[in-house]
Amino acid sequence: IEPAPDGHPAALHVAGIAGGADGQSQLLREYGRHLAVAGEGWTVIRPREDGRADWHVVSVLEISSKGSSGLEAEIDGRPVAIPAHDPDVVVPDLAPVAIRVWDPSPE
Repeated sequence: IEPAPDGHPAALHVAGIAGGADGQSQLLREYGRHLAVAGEGWTVIRPREDGRADWHVVSVLEISSKGSSGLEAEIDGRPVAIPAHDPDVVVPDLAPVAIRVWDPSPE
């Protein structure tokens, strides 16, 4: 695998994850705790009107299924509704997205 050159769209997207290197470092630090203990965590990305996004790592205890309507995460003590993926439904641009990250059991 060769790194994408500076200025390549993929390199720019990766560089912008969690607001840059400091935010990426914080995400990895938070994931270390969740993956080492529970083996699972979630990334919740909340787009902002200024074009940036807030990135959060939440534990399995801070996210729950709301059936066909999606998920609900607790972020900073407040519920955040995350719509379910449905290719037939147009989701608002500022709708949050959740990504499950887990370490599968070797057994």
